[in-house]
Amino acid sequence: MTPSTPQAPLSYILVHGAWTGSWIWQPVRQPLRDRGHEVLCVELPGHGPSSSVAAADIRFADYLASIEQAIDSARHPLVLVGHSFAGMLISQAGEDHAERIAGLIYLCAFMLPSGCSFLQASAGVRGSVALDHLQFAADGHSVSIAAEHQHRAVAQDVPAAGFAQVQPLLCAEPTAPLAHELRLSSRWAELPRAYLECTADQALPLTVQRAMQEQLPPHYRASLDSGHSPQFSATEALVQGLQLAASALIRS
Repeated sequence: MTPSTPQAPLSYILVHGAWTGSWIWQPVRQPLRDRGHEVLCVELPGHGPSSSVAAADIRFADYLASIEQAIDSARHPLVLVGHSFAGMLISQAGEDHAERIAGLIYLCAFMLPSGCSFLQASAGVRGSVALDHLQFAADGHSVSIAAEHQHRAVAQDVPAAGFAQVQPLLCAEPTAPLAHELRLSSRWAELPRAYLECTADQALPLTVQRAMQEQLPPHYRASLDSGHSPQFSATEALVQGLQLAASALIRS
């Protein structure tokens, strides 16, 4: 049976992935609020146009601390949404704050087992335009996607003019958090979780997304006909997908 859109207000905590910022959620923020939900968009340290934190000083724990602040301010049943690399962040936040969280939603995200890091998982990925064109800083403290490949890597289905408006907001990603290994237990395993896969993803290929779902089966899954940035290329479908996933998780 198809789950219905939740009627009671929820608190959606939206966590952006590598190289982006809270701005990536702008297209879905107001539509979710218009449906009566609280929406909290996390800005990870070192991201966003006003950030002044050096990449060398940023650790995985700093990312978690920014999510914990949002958790503490949430007013309704809480759903954590992680995009791309942020799948790792919501996994660890879910482990650490399981009693506070109603569900986890992975949006074309890394859903990995305990003991695994982003760098370990991405080393085996084939066919990723993003991962195939990484450029590490000379000091090794950050990594970027080569500028000439960014559009094709993360938003090939967004018109070039639209991508040009947000491309200057893309930033180098600190490397230390990417090497952090998850520490998960039955607390995380028992949390309701959903996976929204993106079928035309050129950053995290669909085959990889589905392999993760097979290894760690979610309680609910759905597909979006989109590249790696459905916030822009499939906004309405994403808003509906988030609501359906949340409804399914809260009823499970």
